[in-house]
Amino acid sequence: MSESNIIGSYPPIFRSSSNDTTQKLDLKDRQVVVGAGTLDLPHPSLPLPLPVIDMQCLNFEKLDIACREWGIFRLENHGVPSNLLRQLKEHAKTLFELPFETKQGLDKNCPIKYFWGTPALTSSGVPVPRTTDALNMDWVEGLNFPVNQLHQHQHFHHNPLINDFRKLLEDYRGHLTRIASTIFEAIIENLKLDLQVLQSCLDESTGIIRVYRYPRRTITEHVRGLHEHTDSSIISILSEDQVGGLQFFKDDQWFKVTPIPSTLVVNLGDMMQ
Repeated sequence: MSESNIIGSYPPIFRSSSNDTTQKLDLKDRQVVVGAGTLDLPHPSLPLPLPVIDMQCLNFEKLDIACREWGIFRLENHGVPSNLLRQLKEHAKTLFELPFETKQGLDKNCPIKYFWGTPALTSSGVPVPRTTDALNMDWVEGLNFPVNQLHQHQHFHHNPLINDFRKLLEDYRGHLTRIASTIFEAIIENLKLDLQVLQSCLDESTGIIRVYRYPRRTITEHVRGLHEHTDSSIISILSEDQVGGLQFFKDDQWFKVTPIPSTLVVNLGDMMQ
């Protein structure tokens, strides 16, 4: 895709600074597929390896330490096919590279909602009012998919690109449900709580899948992909590309996460705490 077309796919407020060819960072757009949310912060930080949890051989003691002392960990042998993750990211890239006006013009009755400048959406998927100051705005655009609406074919038949993406997300949804349920049940068992009472917390009617793109930026810009935040969910499951940018806060300082292929990152949200 040509440089001008890539810039044309950005929201207008992102274009002028992104088109500054004199001081541009040698960075690609970041593509991130998540089960809820992610962090993308410009704080100076050092790399710190996350605790690793093997889902094929789940160690309850290691999981307990990762949850209590970190609140974030890396998941390996999770069972999500690498080909599915690759196709998801390829389709996401194609969707995000559509002209901005095309993305803005998605059918309002379609459960897939396009947003930019803020990750905060109303219950109907409409972005909350955002700042008009580019430097204080979240430098992000995304697609929001309510999990329990992915099966609604009637909203997708007229757009093969979105329909193909929806089918991939349906497959991914099944894996996310399996992973979230397994991790949640293990945590509840560690805490010696009543699983039957808490099982409704993972109701798919409240689940979402989000796909983010972080447009490229120039060296002189002090902007954030997403501002500092905690996830409001119970569990967030993140599949990121190899560009990097994820950071987490621990022991009063920020640490960056080095991407590792074929793994997922699991973050515990406010509801879990």
